[in-house]
Amino acid sequence: MLRVGFQATVSILAICAYCTWSVADDDEVRGRDQVNENHDRLGSTAEHVKQVGPLDRTLKVLEKEVCGKAFAITGTGAIWTFVPDGAPRFHKGKRVSATQPLFLGYDDDLQSITEPPAKNRIAFFDKDEWHVVPWIEPLSRRDRNGPYGRIVAGVDNTVLVVGRETTLLIRGTRVIDHGDLLGLLKKHQELIRESFGLGVPHPIRRDRWGRHTMVIADKQGRIWCLHDESLRVLVDDQWLDCRESLIKAGSRYGSIAFIVPGPDHRYLFCGDNKLRHDGGTSFLAKIENKDVVFQATHHAIEGMGQYPALRERNDALWIASPEGKSGGVCDIYTGQSAVRVNRSGKVTNILRMSGYPLLSDPIGNTWLGGIRGGPENQINIVRDGKIAQELKAPTKLTEVSHARDYMPVFCDSKGSVFVHTEHGLAHFVAEQQTPHRYQMSKHYVLDKTKGLPQAFSSQRYCISLVAGDDVRLKLMYLTKVP
Repeated sequence: MLRVGFQATVSILAICAYCTWSVADDDEVRGRDQVNENHDRLGSTAEHVKQVGPLDRTLKVLEKEVCGKAFAITGTGAIWTFVPDGAPRFHKGKRVSATQPLFLGYDDDLQSITEPPAKNRIAFFDKDEWHVVPWIEPLSRRDRNGPYGRIVAGVDNTVLVVGRETTLLIRGTRVIDHGDLLGLLKKHQELIRESFGLGVPHPIRRDRWGRHTMVIADKQGRIWCLHDESLRVLVDDQWLDCRESLIKAGSRYGSIAFIVPGPDHRYLFCGDNKLRHDGGTSFLAKIENKDVVFQATHHAIEGMGQYPALRERNDALWIASPEGKSGGVCDIYTGQSAVRVNRSGKVTNILRMSGYPLLSDPIGNTWLGGIRGGPENQINIVRDGKIAQELKAPTKLTEVSHARDYMPVFCDSKGSVFVHTEHGLAHFVAEQQTPHRYQMSKHYVLDKTKGLPQAFSSQRYCISLVAGDDVRLKLMYLTKVP
């Protein structure tokens, strides 16, 4: 298989209403084995609905108008994003100066040019309510050209809102401070360690230019900051730039595209997200004698699975590693591996052609999906480094190769997992006597016009974004999981 890498991200501005999902009742859902037998014959939505029974119940979905596609979810489950402040203004037949910082769009007659909202506000959805942060005037000319582009979520309701030049440190609706990113992190070290330490969510969500920002405080209190592919570590009030250390360890450019904390934050897994023919490398990073040491390990590429690597709850890290070699101007893929690394950084298990890591549930299972050459509806449940169950969804899973845009698998509570399939959400529940074994409970059929799940909040909301009629806006749908 040949693959040529490229990245393209588009930022638009959005709106939110009500949509419906349908679900079959318990007594209308066939047993797991029967659904598996019927899987090969389910070629359309109509045929699938016929198998699981009539659709007779609907769920409401909240809708919100948002600016762009940037959002983040804190450890408390609050959903942070940007919302428009002020109504768009329309100018019939009038040309607006190209020097103005405007997002332009035309009406159906191709005669109207629309300006963006007067301001873009920072808001968050928490405990079934929207809260808006008081307006902060952009502090630099570059930040005035558009909304702040990235939101970095913490354990509590604390976030960093990163602009082109200015960063805001916000807790709830209070803006604590502002300034350049590195200076802000150094000035508020205690708060950063408290809010971005163990348990902090680390989704990879890039801005419109394909870049992102990540902040992690490890167990020893050192602060790791990845910003625009530059990795730095705050040690004893001094920022260490990792570029030269990375090049010495074998990195071609000294750049990093993602970081994932290992078990207990004893080390970090990081990679440049480049293909092998372009010198792509991945490392385990840790601090030794006040210096950053990088050890080459199995290479991961973002987008191959839901995550390039996933921290297991039982003190290990799973790496999504495609097997292959350089083909000169492209990569030649020959297989896939899910690589398990223990607390000390040693590889203990390699599962070949079994899928990439998608989820680590509270019971201690790791879910693998997107099996190369295998059934499109199969998920392998791994426990203690070995496959404990081969689970079959009603229809094939959402393309795992698109997992950085959509969330194929998420857990809403202990023993409860939702799998995003071709037709909707399949709900699997763990057996009480054998918690590593799951069986299907219900299957929710999605209206695909309302988007596909992109993230999940611990407050039991599924999040999706859809382009609206206005090119500048998106519709954010928040669906409450039953």
